[in-house]
Amino acid sequence: MSTKKFPYREATHNIVYDSEKLGKLLINSANFTNIFNNSIALISDTANYLDTEGRVESRKMSREHAVTYARESMLLTSKLIQLVSWLLLNKSVGNNEIPLAEAYMSENKIQLNAWSKYCLENIRTLPEKMQDLILRSEIIYQNVKRMDDILMKYAKQLTTETEQKTNRIASDIEKLRNIFSHH
Repeated sequence: MSTKKFPYREATHNIVYDSEKLGKLLINSANFTNIFNNSIALISDTANYLDTEGRVESRKMSREHAVTYARESMLLTSKLIQLVSWLLLNKSVGNNEIPLAEAYMSENKIQLNAWSKYCLENIRTLPEKMQDLILRSEIIYQNVKRMDDILMKYAKQLTTETEQKTNRIASDIEKLRNIFSHH
């Protein structure tokens, strides 16, 4: 029994196809939908809390705790804005509006690594509802980060394949130039 060897181009083409397909399958999965729905609920709950109960509770705090509350609420809001950006960018990939590799190019990539860690000592001084919102954001962040790492891996595979194709084409053009320059 002989094993059939595929030419390099066919093999790498399959990797590109699989990477794009796998990325879209992940984005269109129940896991992504769950993250999306939980994120939207968290954003809504955070906005409602900060505009109502949180505002009232912050007025009752000591100056030191009020500063901590303000800092942590701004941090949470910033993280949620990044989260929405990540969700919408990936939704665009899942809806075939933008290729996976393009979404994960450095100028488009949402920098989830920029999320700073919360200080536990500071969080303990916050109202219970605010602590809950922060905890929920961290749980969502961990899920998003895992998914983002997988999608980044797929995007890098796509980028590598594109670069290899470009290099092959450039090499072929250079060979043709050499052939025609000698004649």
